[in-house]
Amino acid sequence: MKKIIANKALVLNVISMTIFIVIISFTFRSNPISTVLPTHDSSMFLYFGRGIHNGMIPYVNMYDHKGSVLFYVNSLAYLFGQGYAQFLLWIIEVLFLTTTVILLYKILNYLLKNSYLVCLTIWLSLGLFIELFAGGNFSEEYALPFILVALYGLIKYLNDDLENHRKLSLFLVGFSGSVVLFIRANMIAIWCIFGLVLLINLLTSKNRRGSDLLIPILGGLFGICLFTLIAFMSSSTSEMIQQVFIANIKYADSTLLDKRVATQYFIDFLIKYGLIALVISGIVVKISRYTECSYVNKWHIFF
Repeated sequence: MKKIIANKALVLNVISMTIFIVIISFTFRSNPISTVLPTHDSSMFLYFGRGIHNGMIPYVNMYDHKGSVLFYVNSLAYLFGQGYAQFLLWIIEVLFLTTTVILLYKILNYLLKNSYLVCLTIWLSLGLFIELFAGGNFSEEYALPFILVALYGLIKYLNDDLENHRKLSLFLVGFSGSVVLFIRANMIAIWCIFGLVLLINLLTSKNRRGSDLLIPILGGLFGICLFTLIAFMSSSTSEMIQQVFIANIKYADSTLLDKRVATQYFIDFLIKYGLIALVISGIVVKISRYTECSYVNKWHIFF
């Protein structure tokens, strides 16, 4: 009986998440029924992708401060699209979105241990996804799966006692960081938090070793070497460093007023999308745990 209930829950969750993915995927400007032109950033990535397909070299024949991962992803649409590049780009975007939702589901399910609460939490983020993806083919869209891979790897490392599992998790934390670095360099700030968490865990746990800090570094270096090798093979290494790192730092530079405006924007954004979802999710989690507790422990769940 329990197996039947579990299977039914799994089917309902899959259907729910599929609908979630379909709704967001049709907000992408690359979707088959869209007649809307791509946004500024998206059009640049498409231009680079088409340029690569026509034999042009990123950073040598085309200038941009974004990472090469974006351009090669877009080039796949032209390489295999055969006149249907926009449709194939949409398929690629749907694959990235599906990966993001699956990872988000796994992380939340690992923490909450309740698939229905997980689905509710993800559905509450629908507006957030649509707003952040802003028509699709954005750097955030492609970086998010790798950010979640690192987050999932870190959570597994902190809670898994198996040596081989810990090593793989730490390697993925570092490697995914290198991929994000070559998507958009200023998006790897969250890895500073990951590193701090690892350091604190290393100092406070008896069963951790110093090599636990070395493994993610090796994972990151592996990815950096891989992308640098690709640039070296196309004789664009110095141009890539100049545009992706040096120019990107200058591009991201801002005044105190700019920082204040950006901070206000994120506060307003949190109130609009994040805070309400967080409060609703928190209430539902509390109620769920309350109903699962014994009568004696019920009143403690709210404190």
